Amino acid sequence: IILGAPSPVKTEEGKCLSLPPVFSPGIPLIGGLVEFIKHPLEAVRKGYKKHGDIFTISMLGKRLTFLVGPKAGEVFFSAKDAELGQEEVYKFMTAVFGKGVVYDCPANIRSQQFRFLGTGLKTE
Repeated sequence: IILGAPSPVKTEEGKCLSLPPVFSPGIPLIGGLVEFIKHPLEAVRKGYKKHGDIFTISMLGKRLTFLVGPKAGEVFFSAKDAELGQEEVYKFMTAVFGKGVVYDCPANIRSQQFRFLGTGLKTE
């Protein structure tokens, strides 16, 4: 799962949340873009090996946060929109899922679709 996160991340109550560690395999400002373009899976593997299930790769000022594995994915699928703002990702992922699906639909329908996805991705 890939997320775009604003900075800083706050709860509904205004409490600042700590951000995931940043995996920086590249040149400052460009960040991990070059490595990610050349070898995306290897870049994710390296970030996972160094930082664990949840980490961020910065690319040209955009921060992409990766959640690797079922436990990290559970955080994504069970979080409320106020806890884990996904608005930036909605625009980016519409090309992947299509119009009116998951990221390109109202919150109530998106919530239903996330439950379907979450159930389908469970390993137990």
